[in-house]
Amino acid sequence: MKTSYEIAQNYESNYWNNRKNDPVGIIHDLESSYAIGAHLQAQGILNFEYDSFLDVGCGGLGIGNLWLINAKNKYGLDPLTILIPQANLLLDNFINNIQSKTTYIKSKAENMPFDKNIFDIIVCNNVLDHVDQPVQI
Repeated sequence: MKTSYEIAQNYESNYWNNRKNDPVGIIHDLESSYAIGAHLQAQGILNFEYDSFLDVGCGGLGIGNLWLINAKNKYGLDPLTILIPQANLLLDNFINNIQSKTTYIKSKAENMPFDKNIFDIIVCNNVLDHVDQPVQI
């Protein structure tokens, strides 16, 4: 019998494999960051350049919230392999630009391979329902 984590990961893998070819779906995913972006903007967080930023659960295309935060060193963490978009030229270029400026770590959030206190800002969105031990994160 599959664990809830395995079921969630199978779902996510299928979702992103389909999404990489779906320009309207990709735009919807970008739009889903709007609420977080609006909150970060209201707090003044988007007004600065940070040294290092981590997006926990950046998703199968590796865009997550990485396009919102201005940082010299961007890291995306996800247990899925980051896919190359094939939706359309404009979106593909946008995503490729994000991917080229990001270091990706393939890992579960419970096993983040980072020392403490190395990031200026960390965003964790739509992650806790996809992990085995949310309190650990």
